[in-house]
Amino acid sequence: MLRLCLAYLLLLVTVSSSADSGCDSPTTLAFGMVPITSANLTEVWAGRINHQVQSNGCYTLSFSSAADFSQYIDKAKNKAFDVLAAPAHIASYLIETAGFIPVAFLVWESRYLYVVPDESSITSIDQIDGRSLALPEPLAEASILAREDMAAAQLNINYQYYKNFNQIFDALLKGRVDIGVVLSPFYNGYKERTNIRLRPVYSAPFPSHGMLLAAPHISEYDRLGLFNTLAALEPNSDLFWQSFESAPQHKIEALHLSQKRSVRALKSLIDNH
Repeated sequence: MLRLCLAYLLLLVTVSSSADSGCDSPTTLAFGMVPITSANLTEVWAGRINHQVQSNGCYTLSFSSAADFSQYIDKAKNKAFDVLAAPAHIASYLIETAGFIPVAFLVWESRYLYVVPDESSITSIDQIDGRSLALPEPLAEASILAREDMAAAQLNINYQYYKNFNQIFDALLKGRVDIGVVLSPFYNGYKERTNIRLRPVYSAPFPSHGMLLAAPHISEYDRLGLFNTLAALEPNSDLFWQSFESAPQHKIEALHLSQKRSVRALKSLIDNH
């Protein structure tokens, strides 16, 4: 334990010194981003976070994603990513089945919202029996949870799936679907920038935060170094996440427990893909 503590303190000094000196030879890590973020949004965000990361440590992040979550999981297992951002159910799945290592919880006060056009007569999800519901792709956490909501309410729903939230907003505004499920930060951001003519009729919390995971081949030195670099970023500094929190074992155990049902659904979807 003493040896680990000394190594940790040495790492803190090394990361701090690298940041102060400008770091001549930063380590490049392939960073996997969730597929449901549109490419242009990821590109803008990637430039911002890399600027901050390089100001705080000795890393450069090379961002990429996949066409959908199925390919995303395959790429992760095939070592296409050194580190990746993962929704809670996929994080639990990759930790348990592929040996991925928790680096940090991605703190993001997000809810999944059921939204309708302003002119819609729908005022609650109790009124959507027989209606069409736009969801992110089937393996997305919001989609799994929404289908559970509908099953619990015994509602007959026509599910339609879209690659990203832009497409869901467009389908709602053009009348192709009656109601859609989106994440609150994306809805709030679009509402603020465009005054999009949509309104929420129901919202629900996610069971736990997503995670930053490291592939099994990433060293403990780089895992700790990246965590310290990211944790030093200013909270709410125009990033996807509000902050990065440590991931002690008892919180990982709580993650697996809270995600047990969603992971079971994820495995079934993967097996039947």
